[in-house]
Amino acid sequence: ADGFSSFSEVIHTTGADPKACTIYKGGVGVIDVSGLDSIELKGVTGANSTKYLVVFDAMGGSETKTYEKSYNDSLSDIPDPVRDGYTFTGWYSYPVFDPTGDNPPIDVEKQKVTETTIYYAHWAGEESSQDLHIYVIIGAVVAIVASVAMLVYHRLR
Repeated sequence: ADGFSSFSEVIHTTGADPKACTIYKGGVGVIDVSGLDSIELKGVTGANSTKYLVVFDAMGGSETKTYEKSYNDSLSDIPDPVRDGYTFTGWYSYPVFDPTGDNPPIDVEKQKVTETTIYYAHWAGEESSQDLHIYVIIGAVVAIVASVAMLVYHRLR
């Protein structure tokens, strides 16, 4: 998107009027193409937006949020996502968990916008205490059945 300030989006499948897609600092733009068979992009020259695009990808949680922010803006107003059966562990610069701990979560209270970027939600699976009790009971039943089977086997030999 270098050299363009926006793109017009011509939707061939519906014949709708073109829509503009802003190009943010860093050369990134967003166009929703869901449900379309084809589109045509036409570049418009000029200055890029003075805003940065900051995307918070919920990675399977509640909806992904996209924000237009100025340089040095705060991210403290970003809500935590929710996901059934999981606990939110933080926003990260990388989509994959790093077991070495070299990439800790960002501190949204202190993080300032300095570039167009994407942050990814990380999740820890929850096991309810009821599920744990069921697993313990099943394990105990299997152990008892196996012990009885071994006793019967040795008596019959």
